[in-house]
Amino acid sequence: MKIATASRQIFLDNQEDVAYIRKQIRKMVKMADDRGEVIAICHPHSETLQALREEMPWLKQQQVDIVPASAVTRVY
Repeated sequence: MKIATASRQIFLDNQEDVAYIRKQIRKMVKMADDRGEVIAICHPHSETLQALREEMPWLKQQQVDIVPASAVTRVY
C-alpha cells in the first residue's frame, strides 16, 4: 500500500505529574541516543507543558533534534 508509518516508543505523560514527565523526557533523550531516533507522544496537559518548559534549557544542551513524527515515518 506504500503508506508511511511509524510507531511510538515512549509516552511522556501517562501520569499527569510534572516530576514523572520530566523523567520521561530525559528517558526519551537517552533512548534517542541509544537508537538514533525515537518517537515520543504526549498531550497538551498543563503538567506536560510545565515539564517541557522546565526541561527546555536541558533539552537545548542535548545532541537531539525535536521534529514532527512525520519526519521519521517510513514506507515499508
